[in-house]
Parts: sequence; structure tokens; C-alpha cells
Amino acid sequence: MSVLDRIRLPWARNQEPNMSRVSHTFKVTAGIPKLLPPEEFIEAIHQHENVIMLQALTTGFKERETPPEMLKDPHFSTGPSSQPIVTYSIDESVVIIPGVSWAVYPITFPAVFQNTAKGLKVIAHASAGVVVKAEYAVEKANLQVLTDSEEGSFGDADWVLTEEVTVECHWMLMPFVKQSAINAHKNICRLVVEKVVRKRQEGQLDSDSRRYSEQVPGPQPGSNHSALPEQRK
Repeated sequence: MSVLDRIRLPWARNQEPNMSRVSHTFKVTAGIPKLLPPEEFIEAIHQHENVIMLQALTTGFKERETPPEMLKDPHFSTGPSSQPIVTYSIDESVVIIPGVSWAVYPITFPAVFQNTAKGLKVIAHASAGVVVKAEYAVEKANLQVLTDSEEGSFGDADWVLTEEVTVECHWMLMPFVKQSAINAHKNICRLVVEKVVRKRQEGQLDSDSRRYSEQVPGPQPGSNHSALPEQRK
């Protein structure tokens, strides 16, 4: 049992009574460059490492067995065409006092992932009865998306990557939990977009290099390019 588990009050330990629990939802948006297909960004968040390790507080993760009860959680799809549910143990360093290097508290908690047709759904059960639900989606840009977003922007993009986050906890913890969640998640969409763009640029450089190599053949077997051209007789 962690120190935080030992000091938390009974209502946080067993999440009762429910009337003491509150929730807060916020949305983060990042624009997708017009020249890139939105499918590439769905593929990027289907690689769960991108979402996990681009979160500001995360220090590591490993796959673990999914608790049976999570397979029935209404946050996830359970139909015959639904995607598998995968669980990871996530390691984080929670900042207790900003700017103080020693005021960082390490925690480990389970997070459950399920890919969807346009993104990803996640539930994390952290210490002190804190529950974080997130849904990532690649969707068409519109005024409503911008209005709903508390963090990020999309400029003149036609498509956006969004993350809708809901945190649930005891009302006394909400100010700290809310700010921690915003700090941890506010840059994930932007960083995923930047990573895909960077990967595309590096791939283009590799492709250009290969194309140039094909157009400019190297030395032929048996030839000696250091020899002077044969003089005319």
C-alpha cells in the first residue's frame, strides 16, 4: 500500500458515498496539417506507446492482464466487431509542489485501452479513488470543436485530433486532480501530431535519398573510376 493510500480518508478508499464524488470534463484539440491524411493519426494513437509516453507525467509502462470487470465497463464497446481491450501498468511522477524537485510522488496504476474506428478510449484508476476517462478522436474541424476545447487550437485545419478527458474524485481532491490532469494531457494531441509530421518528413528524406541513389548509379563491378580517361590516339 502506498503512502497516499494509507493517508487517504475512507471515502476515498471505497469511493463512498457517491454524493461526495464530483467530475470535471475538458477537451484538448490539435490541428492536422492539410497535406496529411487523417488515417495516419488514427494509426498513431492506435500505437498506445505514443499516447502513454507523450503524457507529461509518465515515466514508464508495461502490459498486464486486464481485470475481468473492465471488460464490462460501459465506457468500452463489447459488440462482436469491437476491438480488443488491453491493460497497462503506468508509472507516473506526480508533482506535489511545482518547482520543487523533491516534491514529486511516484505512483503506479492500471490503465485500460481500446482502439475505436476514429481513435481510442482509455480508463485509468489512480490512487485516492481518482478515475480518469479519456477518448481520442480524429474528426472534421468545426466551430463546435473549437468552442468545446479548453486547450489547443487548429487554425485552418480541415481535420483535428481531439482528446476529451473526464476526471472523477472526491470533491476535496478536485482542485488538485483537475489541474494535474490538465497539465498532464494538454499537450498530448499536439505532440502526437508533431510526431507523425516528423516521421513523415524523415520518411520523405529517406525516400528522396533512395530516389537519388537510383538515378545516380554507383561504380560498376570491375571498373576503376580513379584511372585517367584513355588518351585519343
